[in-house]
Amino acid sequence: AISREELFMHFQPQIIISSREFIGVEALVRWNHPSKGMIPPSYFIPLAEENNLISEITTFTATRSIQQQGIWKEQGKNLRLSINMSPKLLYDLDMPEDLESYAIEVGADISKIMIEVTETALMSDVARYMDILVRLKMKGFGLSIDDFGTGYSSLQQLIRAPFTELKIDQAFIRKSTTNKECHTIIKISILLAHELGMTVVAEGIETEADWNILKELGCDEGQGYWMAKPMPGEDIMPWVEQWKSKSSGE
Repeated sequence: AISREELFMHFQPQIIISSREFIGVEALVRWNHPSKGMIPPSYFIPLAEENNLISEITTFTATRSIQQQGIWKEQGKNLRLSINMSPKLLYDLDMPEDLESYAIEVGADISKIMIEVTETALMSDVARYMDILVRLKMKGFGLSIDDFGTGYSSLQQLIRAPFTELKIDQAFIRKSTTNKECHTIIKISILLAHELGMTVVAEGIETEADWNILKELGCDEGQGYWMAKPMPGEDIMPWVEQWKSKSSGE
């Protein structure tokens, strides 16, 4: 798939909950198999990790999405871009410099690039990852702890790591209206992140009820099917105009 260029990028819009303003996108890799059709990331990403191919996929994802950020910037839209980073690349001391060089080469804005690392992956070896995370932060990249609530991070670990953003896992968001425990976890996560000076992003917003709860709890940003499904890069700007019309009640 990698060598035959069957992988491609989609981007899911992220919205400021208080103002409904479009702020950026998360880059998501997709695979269109010639005979099997679309294969979900939930299937091929674990497969790639098991077979030591995740570094190639992550490199592909990072370079293609950063290139797209440069294109948007050229068009006058300097959007924030969130990229999922495999922990396999967090062992490579040259990665922050390579990423910086590529961003400069394609005209992207490093200050608008957010590197996402899952909580589970991070907590498996915090000390080893810390060097890379600090280097990324020094280069000007933002750092996001993804799927928060699914791992076992301690307060001490959260304070040590130089994160600027916390993403609440969609499993909690989807049950926020019916499950008291999930509602409480979301509330506490938002309070904790804000006390640590972090922005909070909710994943998996699928209904207006989800949106309203997050707004009430003070969540900063969100993404999900209720606002927009992931889409090709060229569809983002037309979608923005539709979202503006919907948000203004036109």
